[in-house]
Amino acid sequence: MTSRYVFWRFLFWPQVAGLVFLCIAFVSVRRQLSFKLDSLTILGRVFVPASLAVFAAEHLAGANFIMQMVPSWIPGRLFWAYFFGFAMFASSASIILMK
Repeated sequence: MTSRYVFWRFLFWPQVAGLVFLCIAFVSVRRQLSFKLDSLTILGRVFVPASLAVFAAEHLAGANFIMQMVPSWIPGRLFWAYFFGFAMFASSASIILMK
């Protein structure tokens, strides 16, 4: 019973977030893609936000685990785990939307 909970919480949601951001990013850059080598750099706007979204979802899903990695002398350790999770989601959305 516990292994199912761990799968859904710590593995499933980060993967879903990565796939959602990957699809949104591909839709966002679909007109700029071509089969030329100079358009290969545009894929950076696809894969970087997707990986950021995966790490952001990990910060939100496993906040108690991430909190243990924050040094003890920093106050509000759980706050920082959630803050960086939301900050990474915001940065991945801004890369996709070019804002």
